[in-house]
Amino acid sequence: LNAFNMYFRYIYPTWFNTTLYGKTFDRRGEQFYYTYHQIYARYFLERLSNSLPDVKPFQYSKPLKTGYNPHLRYQNGEEMPARPSNMYPTNIDLFYVSDIKNYESRVEKAIDFDAFDEHRTPYSLYHDQHGMDYLGQMIEGTSNSPYQYFYGSIFHFYRLLVGHVVDPYHKNGLAPSALEHHQTALRDPAFYQLWKRIDHIVQKYKNRLPRYTYDELSFPGVKIENVDVGKLYTYFEHFEHSLGNAMYLGKLEDVLKANIRARHYRLNHKPFTYNIEVSSDKAQDVYVRIFLGPKYDSLGHECELDERRHYFVEMDRFVHKVEAGKTVIERKSHDSSIISDSHDSYRNLFKKVSDALEGKDQYYIDNSHKYCGYPENLLLPKGKKGGQTFTFYVIVTPYVKQDEHDLESYHYKAFTYCGVGHGRKYPDDKPLGFPFDRKIHDYDFYTPNMYFKDVVIFHKKYDEVHNETN
Repeated sequence: LNAFNMYFRYIYPTWFNTTLYGKTFDRRGEQFYYTYHQIYARYFLERLSNSLPDVKPFQYSKPLKTGYNPHLRYQNGEEMPARPSNMYPTNIDLFYVSDIKNYESRVEKAIDFDAFDEHRTPYSLYHDQHGMDYLGQMIEGTSNSPYQYFYGSIFHFYRLLVGHVVDPYHKNGLAPSALEHHQTALRDPAFYQLWKRIDHIVQKYKNRLPRYTYDELSFPGVKIENVDVGKLYTYFEHFEHSLGNAMYLGKLEDVLKANIRARHYRLNHKPFTYNIEVSSDKAQDVYVRIFLGPKYDSLGHECELDERRHYFVEMDRFVHKVEAGKTVIERKSHDSSIISDSHDSYRNLFKKVSDALEGKDQYYIDNSHKYCGYPENLLLPKGKKGGQTFTFYVIVTPYVKQDEHDLESYHYKAFTYCGVGHGRKYPDDKPLGFPFDRKIHDYDFYTPNMYFKDVVIFHKKYDEVHNETN
């Protein structure tokens, strides 16, 4: 999960100025918000699987109850600092708490008044199709953010504030904390409390946008007749990671001699397939969007759709050609547009390249960005031993081609969460998270081209799942 976050930040570095470097990042700010919102929503579903409620947002005036010890060490032997429970946020050597509050206030005023400063500007959050893109860049504080020095970077400042809480003025010379590195930030439970505060700001903007009308949601001539998901199982398994790249070797050829691995327990699921039966009045290309969300809260109470829409996780998005009449769309979980393929270890990669150089085998350079993607083993939340009910949601919308290179499978497989990098057009004309990105009124939300289905996720032991015959 943290590797996914690291690769995502590699693709969209905060410091990268598209004007200065002559590159474009389509929907950069919107992608920033959506990706982290999805990570947060997936975290919520995992808490729900353990009967835990939603996290409470970070507050300046209250202690951060959640402590965290990463048990990590830098390559120079320095320990990554632990944070005790009930620490109060305080001023640090880089900025004061009041500075972040001022940045927050300015962003909220931009939302309230649709103005980026005291004067009207060409930018508009509500009357411009790029409104969410502007807001996302303001919150992240990218080099292309409108008035970057006026709005700061509350996303990064939050992490610095809490990350420095143990040694705010570096009097003890402690190393940077887990929150301050993209490679480790998602380990710390405080990250999700900080994001909850950011999400509250963004939802002020989202809630002021007009809700989708029936016509905007519907797809004339197209209807989903049925969705079949089958049984969903999760389990814990032993998994080995290669640590060869973490070693310093005197000779390059010694790489093949060093085969060090670490075994740990991780969540995984039994591969599954879903079948979507669609009827259409003509042959056409359609976009299929699939979400998984909660049905009940942590106390077992069923919630209104508008309350739980914030926690729907997008599991897949793909283009499919439907024929006139009925079409059954079969999709495997492994083909999801949010996950990445497994990566070769450094040792295996070194061997493949060495064999190619010696003429023993062929090696083809892969210029794609398949390394960025959500980990496949975390596609499903854990569920419960006796089964836990979730809502499986499918909507079919028109496919509107955005670019001649739309959805080239070799380039960005996990475009849903990782975007398409620089120089490409995002292959979707809908807002990210559609249709759960705006307020929902039950009386006119449901259309024939969408389908809600209850699914049950069972958490079993490894042997029970793999001996299952059905």
